[in-house]
Amino acid sequence: MKQKKNNPVDVYKQVVLLYAGFNGYLDKLSNAQIANFEESLFVFLETSVFFKPYKYLIADVLDKEVLEFCLSLFLAQQNGE
Repeated sequence: MKQKKNNPVDVYKQVVLLYAGFNGYLDKLSNAQIANFEESLFVFLETSVFFKPYKYLIADVLDKEVLEFCLSLFLAQQNGE
């Protein structure tokens, strides 16, 4: 994960993205698709009504259930469900 020089990524976004990577959510994606996944995931995290109350909790205490639910909502949205 690379960050732009003057545009650091919030810790909670890093946590969710790394969790996705370590838990197989990116396994079937090409390198080009991963960049799109990352960008779309960050937009989802910024705009999700569900995720907003948890975003700073995730940065402090890794809650597997919240991460799994958040990623399943994101993937459902991406798949048009």
